[in-house]
Amino acid sequence: MGKISRLVVGERGYNGSLDQGRLDGPGWRQKVDAVILDMDGVLVDSEPLHLEAINQVLATLGEKLSHHEAQAFLGRDDRDLFQELIARFGLAEKASELIAAKERALLDLIGEGVVPRPGVPELIVGLKMRGYLAAVASSSFRPVVDAMLDELGLMRSFDAVVTGDEVDRGKPAPDIFLEAAERLGVEPAQCLVFEDAPHGVRAAVAAGMTAVAVRTRENHHFVFEEAQRVFDGFERFDWALLDDR
Repeated sequence: MGKISRLVVGERGYNGSLDQGRLDGPGWRQKVDAVILDMDGVLVDSEPLHLEAINQVLATLGEKLSHHEAQAFLGRDDRDLFQELIARFGLAEKASELIAAKERALLDLIGEGVVPRPGVPELIVGLKMRGYLAAVASSSFRPVVDAMLDELGLMRSFDAVVTGDEVDRGKPAPDIFLEAAERLGVEPAQCLVFEDAPHGVRAAVAAGMTAVAVRTRENHHFVFEEAQRVFDGFERFDWALLDDR
């Protein structure tokens, strides 16, 4: 197998699973220099932890968010989440107070132990070996992202990390991905994004990047119409998929 120098991708063209396909079909001709990964749901199966932390906060107020209801918030930051929950439940608390309480609960849960999704450590090592820049762009706030990456053993694995509290607008606005590209020193068109939520995919597309959706047990029912490809996971990642032809 020849040396992989750069991934070649291009125009939108959703074509199902990546497992047995290549990224260099018709229209896929844009050189990519950087890979940007969402954290929750992509690097780690942490969505259940977020829901548990939210419900620990809501329980003190006599409310609860169901798993089904929580699906609508995948990929969105806590500012949007709690502003909507305040309106839905008629809560008197400020969003900032609820965010802080959820963050404390979530940090405790992270401290109990988390593990990366299968294939993630190998993927990150492979990206580095092949010369790609790598970044995290997560809707979670900085304390949570730092704690999660530290617990996963990935704190020093990325060239840039951008969090939801560091940009003005959360996903589906493109701000977080544009900031990641700026910190990496690359053009948005040279970035490929792995995302697990429609809001995140929409944000990546709005930023002018190539968006690849990653299937998880939390998002199996979503239709990722705006993603260029849908990928089943990293466990059986075939680097030949990225080989130059």
